Amino acid sequence: GLLMGVYIIGSSQDNYCFIENKGQLPKSVHSKVKVPSGAIFIEKEKFIYAFYNNKQLQERHNLSRKEDWIDAHSISVSFLNSNKNSTIELLDKSNYYENYYNTENWAEKVSSYKTLTNKNIYLGVDLKMYASKGLLKYDLIVHPNTLTKKIKLKYKGYNEIYLKNESLIISTSVNEILELKPFSYQVINGDTIEVMSNFKLNNNILMFDFPNGYDKNHTLI
Repeated sequence: GLLMGVYIIGSSQDNYCFIENKGQLPKSVHSKVKVPSGAIFIEKEKFIYAFYNNKQLQERHNLSRKEDWIDAHSISVSFLNSNKNSTIELLDKSNYYENYYNTENWAEKVSSYKTLTNKNIYLGVDLKMYASKGLLKYDLIVHPNTLTKKIKLKYKGYNEIYLKNESLIISTSVNEILELKPFSYQVINGDTIEVMSNFKLNNNILMFDFPNGYDKNHTLI
């Protein structure tokens, strides 16, 4: 197998926490992670990125903006033909909790977690999301003898999507999201071996390419 790591937000913050859904969020949402100028809502087979115009928000706070609205934009990233029976788990629980009384459904003792996993998002492929170096990152862990070509991410709702310097750029009406070039490796007989990997973009569908191949008998990260 193989492990592929992708940083999915181009701007950093001190920490990223996955907030569990205890009724304060729509039923389809498993958890939510706050990111600079927005949030990512995690569902079983997709991510929904929701962003707002931070400059306009600051102007509203400073009372320098007359309009009582701010611009916002959301996009979705779906894992095409993924496993509907996958299992999402939150790990590394924080020692604090929050209460939500301003939502339609009140929620108490809502915990945050440092890591999210989705086991068998595709059969033989696990997803892991966590913070690394001040950035939000996801790993796709490909177990032995699993085809990587079935991993396909479909983007919807963006203004523009393209590859630049081997990274993925997604532009919206309020910001630009940067997904850094994937870093992939395998651990074979105790040695970490980097595997050359690239994004491959076909219209709005993102895939992963391994120009030199890899050892399919070991896990790919």
